[in-house]
Amino acid sequence: MRWQETNTLISANESGTLVGHDVRSGEVCWSYETPSATGRVCALGSLTKDGDEMVLGHDTGHVSIFSVRKTGLVMSSKVHEDEVRGLAVNGGGGRREGTTIVSTCSDGTCAVSLRAEGGGEASALRCVARLKGHDNKGLCVTLVSAVDDTFISSAADGRVLLWSPPWRSN
Repeated sequence: MRWQETNTLISANESGTLVGHDVRSGEVCWSYETPSATGRVCALGSLTKDGDEMVLGHDTGHVSIFSVRKTGLVMSSKVHEDEVRGLAVNGGGGRREGTTIVSTCSDGTCAVSLRAEGGGEASALRCVARLKGHDNKGLCVTLVSAVDDTFISSAADGRVLLWSPPWRSN
């Protein structure tokens, strides 16, 4: 079964296995065990509108890009020192779609990673900012603007913070 021909629901379990389920039949289409070096999957997010790529957050602080079509990791980078709790990706479409990934960590920090496109081995995920504004676990993050990557984070400290992107020069 080709991934484009099915509506697929992707889940992750505690052992680090990603599972693709065909929502029409309820059957498992594929499964993938993440490498132990990246750790268990704690957060999932869609990276591209066509659903081919997902962004994963791991308990080791890694953020990875997973290709559904290739059923494997495309790239991975350690951006946090602790468990990734939340992910947001710019999804505005066009050439910038999926280039900015914001992640929250259980230590209360947010990290901003940019995906440099060069194709194949030239593609890279690079952390450009680590932001500390919460006194407790960072739980949620949402990109507010796909144009300038402004985002909101919230945490167990009860605060909601609006972040302006100093890492972008428009």
